[in-house]
Amino acid sequence: MKKACLAPYFPVFPPGNRRLVPPGATITLRVSARISAIPTVAVPSLIGLTGPRAEAALLAAGLDSDGAILVDRDRDPHVVYSQSIVPGTLVLRGTVVRWRRNP
Repeated sequence: MKKACLAPYFPVFPPGNRRLVPPGATITLRVSARISAIPTVAVPSLIGLTGPRAEAALLAAGLDSDGAILVDRDRDPHVVYSQSIVPGTLVLRGTVVRWRRNP
């Protein structure tokens, strides 16, 4: 016995109703969370801060820190000179921000 082929139909399971709809059919979905409910924070500017102050700024914003000391002779000593995410960018709470500073 041959099995029925469901292609090119896709299963859709709305509450209380199970049926197949053809590709390109319009369906309505209800999303349970609003976009504004997602906890986002703005990335602070770390440029010019010392290592401890950069870590404190990220912690205060609810972000994780990944700092490293890399020598760049064209930059001021002891301060952050680069960061992985542009300041002001909205990211999820807990996002890791990488930054580099001179010794």
